[in-house]
Amino acid sequence: MNIKRILFVEDDDTLAFIISKKIEYLGYKITICKNGKDAIQNLSSPLQFDLVISDNILPYYSGIEILKYIRQDLNSNIPFILISFDSSIYLKETFYKSKGTSFINKPFDFELLLKAIQDSN
Repeated sequence: MNIKRILFVEDDDTLAFIISKKIEYLGYKITICKNGKDAIQNLSSPLQFDLVISDNILPYYSGIEILKYIRQDLNSNIPFILISFDSSIYLKETFYKSKGTSFINKPFDFELLLKAIQDSN
């Protein structure tokens, strides 16, 4: 799979802007959603994505809930990267049991995110 289209779910406008510009500069097409509800609507539409990158703590639905929606309701194996300040064992176990791809703790280095994107291919 060659990742070209990324759905990025982040409610922090500054972080979303900075990361999206860096990702776009590398040649990816990125769609930004500011909450879980918008993410699920985007994922439910015919527009397809090759990767989802999501914060965990979001308005409406968490990143974990978005992941579960993708795996259960959409029956999709799209790569999913979760970014979170919460690095608890419980959250990580829930993420990997839900078949998440990569877990990244905030704050993070952009190179770490880039590696996770490349490893998702």
